[in-house]
Amino acid sequence: MVFQIAETDLDGLWLRTDSCQELKADIRWFLRETKGLASALSDMHDLIISKSAHPITGFLHGDIKPSNILVTQDKTLVWNDFELSAWSGGSPPRITTRTYSAPETQLWEEVTQASDIWSFGCVILEFVLWLLRGSEGLEKFAQERIMATPGSTLPFKDDQFFMQDYSESEVTSAKVRATVKDYAHSLRSDKRCCQVLKDTLNLVMQYMLVVQQEDRKSAGQIAEAFEAFVAKQEKTLH
Repeated sequence: MVFQIAETDLDGLWLRTDSCQELKADIRWFLRETKGLASALSDMHDLIISKSAHPITGFLHGDIKPSNILVTQDKTLVWNDFELSAWSGGSPPRITTRTYSAPETQLWEEVTQASDIWSFGCVILEFVLWLLRGSEGLEKFAQERIMATPGSTLPFKDDQFFMQDYSESEVTSAKVRATVKDYAHSLRSDKRCCQVLKDTLNLVMQYMLVVQQEDRKSAGQIAEAFEAFVAKQEKTLH
């Protein structure tokens, strides 16, 4: 496997630059590169090892987050860090970056490729936030997500994109954190949020950041959606 030389990672890019100067160009870049990431993730999820009598299918990344997305010198986005990757049907590690982890990692349900989709949805939401409000907006969002889970006796707070429901000190279910929903709504209402970004936010909130794994779209479907977004954005420029 050959990797391009990386200049930074997506987290580093967000921290040191703001998109406000060339918003239209940055939106085109965001759509194109997110489509590329989704396509690469789809290829990863569709991997098959068929040397044995029982083919192994379904690879998952396991730790999707901005710092695991490299930014090359030509600003191409590339997946990185496969230390927690695993084959579905096996026993994927649950020790993943807590902020971007899917609800099933805390509910002791099976971790599948759909878990990658949740994490990818978190990253895309932050990407749109950065496009419209820059690194300061990202920092504010992170701070406002930090809170203790009501009903929990655990002595710490977290900044996950979901909250757990407790019954008699046991986790029974999860739901998307209210702060996340509020920010998505606020971004849609932003005067600089063009239709294609609104479509992106709808995709994230309706088909990626959903608690039930079976209700999340596949990486291939996400790639197809972004291909349509790219085409839609190009039409507005002509």
